Amino acid sequence: MSSEIREQALLNEYKGNLYEYLVAVSLSSLYSCEVNFTRAITTDFRQMLAVQESFIREYFPHLLYDLPNLANNLAKDIFDSLNIEDCTNIEIELIGKAAMASHDERYAEAEILIRTQSKNYQLSIKISKAH
Repeated sequence: MSSEIREQALLNEYKGNLYEYLVAVSLSSLYSCEVNFTRAITTDFRQMLAVQESFIREYFPHLLYDLPNLANNLAKDIFDSLNIEDCTNIEIELIGKAAMASHDERYAEAEILIRTQSKNYQLSIKISKAH
């Protein structure tokens, strides 16, 4: 495998992980549950994101602007589409990598879970290039 192919594979993985995290952060802000969301992120996960962000910063710095904007826009669309009436006690959980690592299949391919008093919303998000 050439170094260019490996670099592209790393970019796709890292870009996806950061995008999922940024969407979850934006959702937690929209639902006013940032404190609980932030507390639930493990040190290991934070370190992994830091390494991935560093890679993107070095090789694809334009994405550090693009990814947050795309994530904010998607989070707003999700927030508006779900139209959850009772926003008290909402939890936002980033479950994609943790569920895969533990072989937990309850949430299928979901990366983000929005948990309300009465319902769970499993979100599977993808980022792709145009065309």
